[in-house]
Amino acid sequence: MNSEWCCAEFRERFFQTQGRQDGLGILWFVHSRAAPVFVLEYRHPNRTPPEPIAEDGIKLKFCPWCGRNLLEHYGSGLPPFHSASSD
Repeated sequence: MNSEWCCAEFRERFFQTQGRQDGLGILWFVHSRAAPVFVLEYRHPNRTPPEPIAEDGIKLKFCPWCGRNLLEHYGSGLPPFHSASSD
């Protein structure tokens, strides 16, 4: 497993429940035997439950910020998340 994020922007935009939930974001879907799917979505600003976070997304093959192939970089798992204070 790769222990590093491909770039800081990808890490910042990766969906975390306690983090930023508006603007551009990345979701990662894993199905049992299929390759992971990365989705770029625009998250609704100022949303209130039960509104969806996003309506739709665009499947990604490469990181929109650094261009790295996402399946090659994250195919076996994601690096750990660390709080800003531990970076």
